[in-house]
Amino acid sequence: MSKVIEAINRCNPLIKKTFYSFCEELQDLGKMYHFEDDPFDVVDIKTGERIFTDEEAEAMKEFIGRVNQSFPEVGDPMEAALLASDPYMRHYGQLMGKRVVRIVKDDGADDFGGDVFYALVFDDGTTAWILQDEEGNGPGFLDI
Repeated sequence: MSKVIEAINRCNPLIKKTFYSFCEELQDLGKMYHFEDDPFDVVDIKTGERIFTDEEAEAMKEFIGRVNQSFPEVGDPMEAALLASDPYMRHYGQLMGKRVVRIVKDDGADDFGGDVFYALVFDDGTTAWILQDEEGNGPGFLDI
């Protein structure tokens, strides 16, 4: 498991929920930015105007400071924001830091009428099957 996911999983559930909601709201407002940047310096690309008032920027600095205290191992708060605000990023984030050591094949003859399934096996024993959807309704394609 990646350090980001481990840090998120260790967080107080209330802080985690607040952070997820915060990221979603910022995205909805069109004000998501790289959290390592000073919010006083963040501008709208189209207008060149600051996206936060002084009061908002000060509140952002304070909140991001609390987040950084809650996620000390993360290193890059933006990575945490992406993982927090996107369920697929959270799911695929489980593979971060792992190394593929083998590719396996299952012909699926008994279960799916002969469909062939492939999986990536990682150094910690994790197996990631390449499926067409979450329910496993058939094989899929991993675009590289």
